[in-house]
Amino acid sequence: MAPRPKAVGCCQYTQLPHARLPPLCSGFARSWIQDGSSVVPPQRTVVPSVPRDRYSQLAMSKKKKNSKGPGPNPKDKAPRKAAPGHAAGTTQEGPVGPEPVSPPSSRKGKAHEPAAAPVGGGTTAEPAPPAAGPYRRSYRNVRLLGLVLAVLVVIAALLIIAAPGTVSGWTMARVGSGVPVALTSVSCPSSSFCAAVDGSGSAAMYTHGHWSTPTGIDYWGALDSVSCASNTFCVAVDYYGHSQYYNGHTWSSPQTADLSGALKAVSCPSAGFCVAVDNAGNAVYYTKGSWSTPVKVDPGNTLDAVACTSSSFCVATDSSGDAISFNGSTWSTPSDIDANTPITGISCTSSQFCVAVDQQGNAITFNGTDWTSAIVDEAGPLTAVSCGGPSFCVAVANSGKVYQYRRKTWSSGNNIDYPNALTAISCSSTRFCMATDSAGDVLSYSAGQWATPLDIDNSNTINAVSCASPTFCMAVNNIGDAISYNGALWSPPVRMDALGPISSVSCPTSGFCMAVDQYGHAITYTAPRWTAPVTIDGTNALTSVSCSSTQFCMAVDTAGNATYWNGKGWSPASDIDGQNPLTSVSCASSSFCMATDNAGNAVYWNGTVWSTPISIDQFGLLESVACPSSHFCMAVSSSGTAVTYTGSAWGRPLNIDAPNSVNSVSCSGNSFCMMVDSAGNAITYINGGWTPPAHIDGRNALLFVSCTSSHFCIAVDDAGNAPRYNGT
Repeated sequence: MAPRPKAVGCCQYTQLPHARLPPLCSGFARSWIQDGSSVVPPQRTVVPSVPRDRYSQLAMSKKKKNSKGPGPNPKDKAPRKAAPGHAAGTTQEGPVGPEPVSPPSSRKGKAHEPAAAPVGGGTTAEPAPPAAGPYRRSYRNVRLLGLVLAVLVVIAALLIIAAPGTVSGWTMARVGSGVPVALTSVSCPSSSFCAAVDGSGSAAMYTHGHWSTPTGIDYWGALDSVSCASNTFCVAVDYYGHSQYYNGHTWSSPQTADLSGALKAVSCPSAGFCVAVDNAGNAVYYTKGSWSTPVKVDPGNTLDAVACTSSSFCVATDSSGDAISFNGSTWSTPSDIDANTPITGISCTSSQFCVAVDQQGNAITFNGTDWTSAIVDEAGPLTAVSCGGPSFCVAVANSGKVYQYRRKTWSSGNNIDYPNALTAISCSSTRFCMATDSAGDVLSYSAGQWATPLDIDNSNTINAVSCASPTFCMAVNNIGDAISYNGALWSPPVRMDALGPISSVSCPTSGFCMAVDQYGHAITYTAPRWTAPVTIDGTNALTSVSCSSTQFCMAVDTAGNATYWNGKGWSPASDIDGQNPLTSVSCASSSFCMATDNAGNAVYWNGTVWSTPISIDQFGLLESVACPSSHFCMAVSSSGTAVTYTGSAWGRPLNIDAPNSVNSVSCSGNSFCMMVDSAGNAITYINGGWTPPAHIDGRNALLFVSCTSSHFCIAVDDAGNAPRYNGT
């Protein structure tokens, strides 16, 4: 059920759920300082941080404290089995996350006694039930059931309110993420098509030898499994009980499939039938375009894997080493096939052949009647298995090793991905497999050989974006990459500055952009290439650049200096602000620029000289300024205030978004601006008034926004997403 929209200005908005929020270094230094901390689910490898420079203390002093979101571990490790005669002293824990909603329990408990009737008149109390006998017990049971149902209604209402929806006017696309994201599952129905999903809610598609850029398809995040029956039908499920469908072109929005537990795995033998299992021992069926109610098939256990060869044969496995088979109508009773060892993956080619793997490095083979166990990896654990036929299977391990099953025997391990943990594998035949790992890499198997790991999901934090038109934008990140947008898709990252963090970019046309970095360099884009970095400001960190044309750009730095580009070269850097760190600059023309600093001052350029600094906002650090003309500017601060310039003077600061820190503002004209904040909100300025904040980006902090008109804006966040606004 979609959340109820609320009116905001001229648009309708719905609330998105919180997904995750790595800590953000906000303020003037956020674009070039990386503090190395992030909310990383277990088994994720953290990207080495950029060394802090002399400005990190100031950046850290104003760092916003954001709550951490849940980070489920895609492949949880379990302790080794206890030796015979010794007690196992470790308890198996479930994945981290919110407690799933459970159906009413059948456990007995003491019911509340009904209130006694008041003495001596007054309000009449509820009639008392019989004092004893079955009627009294029935009454108590009814009251208890009513209480449980009331609690469930409240929980369901909260889930509905928090359910993800598409904020009207905004759509989401993934450009990159600040940390390596563990790919949790992959499915390949053929050697020319695969789908992979990750723990941050993104999916990447493999078509005829090429991987697409990961795209955010699930605002809840934590996609656990994907299964593709063909290149026109895939289903992905997440830890919060949602599913998404791929139709050959696009993914659907998340839909509730299971409110009883966290979905751990899904298997689709055809486009008309799927089975998903959860951590509460339930199975749900997808038929005729919808999901069934959950069916309890394994009480007390977590179902971790499922494999179906048809609508009349499936096998699910659990955390206690049990297997449960499905014959098309009913599930068998759980059967212990692995001595109480958690089973991590299963693959079946028919009702006569399946292979399961566990956390102790064992593989258990099913021949249609019996299960037979064999030690494959003595170091364990094995994380997944896939069979391209009854005589060919591949198992992958946490150690980065792969093991092949041929002619009823397992090979010795071949380490193809050290030190990364292999998380999933899919083999469409004996000739083709695709594996994924905890660092966002994919590894393909073809013609008997494994290719080197290919990074498809390890981009970095996007620091800035600039759009010349709805069909051209350029984003830059903290490791020196540029990513372009053509109106429909984002390109793969292109390295244009080997030294690292790009702090700002400005594109007056689709054929020209100027970027600056934290080491005092400028890099020019003349379609289709970037020039080598040029030193324009010594060793000072450049914070912002603005170009009014291909012949004029202005850049400012953390030492209060400004330097301009005249189409041929850069002027010497000059101090315009008494060494106050300048945070932003915006130029409407070569004869009008406005710069802001971290002390609440604005400085004006008239084409020849800079004015003296003017205090315009004593309440907060000015983060960003936008001037679409010489008669209008909008400046925003870390305290959530906005200040307007009308051509002759600045107005007083208005509290628009406190207590959130506003990170960026962009104005396409005197009557339209968009600003974004550290809480994932967008706030629109229309004809002199501000709309209330609209939450568009989960728990992610929106870092930058660029608008070409009142009908087109692109924002970027600290998780590599790029929400797009269409004006509705």
